[in-house]
Amino acid sequence: QDHMTIDSSDIRTIKRLTRKAQRGDEHAFESLAHAFSASLYRVAASCLSGNEADIADALQDTLIAAWNNIHTLRQPRYFKTWLIRICINSCRQIQRRQHTHVPLEDINEEQLATLEESCHNNEAFCLDGSTDANTSFKQLVAAAGDSCALAITLYYGEGYTTAEIADLLNLTTDGVRQQLSRGRKRIKCFLDKNERRDRSQDFAAHSPIQKNKIRPRAPTESDSSLRQAANPT
Repeated sequence: QDHMTIDSSDIRTIKRLTRKAQRGDEHAFESLAHAFSASLYRVAASCLSGNEADIADALQDTLIAAWNNIHTLRQPRYFKTWLIRICINSCRQIQRRQHTHVPLEDINEEQLATLEESCHNNEAFCLDGSTDANTSFKQLVAAAGDSCALAITLYYGEGYTTAEIADLLNLTTDGVRQQLSRGRKRIKCFLDKNERRDRSQDFAAHSPIQKNKIRPRAPTESDSSLRQAANPT
């Protein structure tokens, strides 16, 4: 079936399926929805702080609105961007209903690769967010902060340029660059903190005290540096 094999980067197929969907072909629309399901999940999770119930509502609203209005799409090649715009609007409506407002406002190569891999590896759509890819992605986006999460997702997860993101979010390109910069710095701090924690846990796991199962003594002031290393928080 088409929805099992469609490549979201295959513009020719996207255009063909979009035209079929515009003529009322439900199977063609389902194939398109499946092709971009991971992208929709990432965008909704970024807008709604990873709340799975809200994400599910936003995705359902997005697909209903897209199906009902697909005849308004003039250029089928831009189906993905059109769909993402609908998703962002659906998320904002949910935020308004809840009377909440989430504002839209250097990382090294290894850390940047971690971010990009976590975004691109999530090819399976999973509403409950239980996959490792979903978990990793949501952790990094959460680290970017609500004001920067969506810009980070659109740039690194979906490959949009700063100009395209500015158009999607009704921002200036400078505003998008500022959000990306802040988000990268926050993610860097998050990854550095986790790296320090992992080193501390590894040290504790291989400590002679653990291996020999020596009973702990009463703590003294000289232990403060060791406690700090083992529990950097």
